[in-house]
Amino acid sequence: MIAYLQQKGFPEVALHFVEDERIRFNLALESGNIGVAVASATQINEKDLWYRLGVEALRQGNSGIVEFAYQQTKNFERLSFLYLITGNLDKLSKLMKIAEVKNNVMGQFHNALYLGDVKERVKILENAGHLPLAYITASVHGLTDVAERLAAELGDNVPTLPEGKTPSLLMPPSPVMCGGDWPLLRVSKEYLKEDLRVQPEEVRLMKKKM
Repeated sequence: MIAYLQQKGFPEVALHFVEDERIRFNLALESGNIGVAVASATQINEKDLWYRLGVEALRQGNSGIVEFAYQQTKNFERLSFLYLITGNLDKLSKLMKIAEVKNNVMGQFHNALYLGDVKERVKILENAGHLPLAYITASVHGLTDVAERLAAELGDNVPTLPEGKTPSLLMPPSPVMCGGDWPLLRVSKEYLKEDLRVQPEEVRLMKKKM
């Protein structure tokens, strides 16, 4: 019966007849029922299921569930980008601190870029031993004191900057809608009543399968 309903395009109906959590998860994703999918994923707790849940939640614009799914798999790169596109800069700053504690230099630098935090970028480059890049970054963004200190350390190896160029800070564009889930359109379920009118022959086949 479950397979029959699924083949007919009614996974949301088949969902009510299933107890196996893995099957419930698959049917919930197929029917777009995020709530049931979260409950099943929590029971099973496998990385692949959390990833699939995150993909479906992102498709529906449910940023809260996307965040929860990424947190379960500790996918900090995807979390950073999620916070960037939703304008959640406070949590993005916290992720940058977490990356620093975990000694994840690349993750820390990416988050500093997303935040437009020049001082943090200079500090990361300097700590990583990239003094010429740290000097250039400090110079073009007006951090004169830091640039002079780095120039003294570089000595004769101070890189030259192009003349006649006006530097500008690259900042990610502001998101259209900050935080919150995307608004969803309510769909009437009247079509379901019409399509679920099973013909006598189909009833006989269903009973035979059961």
